[in-house]
Amino acid sequence: MAQIGRSWSLFGICVFLVAMIMAPVFTLESFSWISTPMVEMAAHQVPNAWIMRVGFISLGIGILLDTMHTVNRYDLHDLPFLLFAVLMIAGGAVNLQTASASDFVASPIAHAKGFLFIFAFLSVLTGIFIRIFFSPAGFERIASIVVVALLILLPLTLAVAPQCTGLVDRMIYLLMVGWIAWFVPPRHAKAN
Repeated sequence: MAQIGRSWSLFGICVFLVAMIMAPVFTLESFSWISTPMVEMAAHQVPNAWIMRVGFISLGIGILLDTMHTVNRYDLHDLPFLLFAVLMIAGGAVNLQTASASDFVASPIAHAKGFLFIFAFLSVLTGIFIRIFFSPAGFERIASIVVVALLILLPLTLAVAPQCTGLVDRMIYLLMVGWIAWFVPPRHAKAN
């Protein structure tokens, strides 16, 4: 029988990908695909920042609906993906004006929002790493090893090419959502 819940994460990923493509089209003219990270399009009050926020929230809700099902039914190996989903929803939901460093309340909240996305990345990295050890041998394990290696190496490239933050950011998100689309919920899980 088909896994009905799987369609939620795929729907969320599709909305996220559309937002990833469309948000830059409707934002500032100074936007650069190479240097501007996606989170900046959602974090700051740039024109039409809501597009990227909807993308992050949709991604989180879709994955949340699927992982709640697998965490409750099978095991806790998908718990990092549940955490990722909650962090994406929270990161997308925070909507504040651009904060200056002297702003006593808004600045810590803006920094906290950045940390939400960092922890979301770390939770996916942890979830994929766990799957290396708990998935059946074969394609999922090999793909997980490759994706974990790339997710560790890509941020390190920013040490030599900090001007490519936006490009590396997009590559990381594409790797994460591609892996999630393929392997969450687990392909070996059985539905009633």
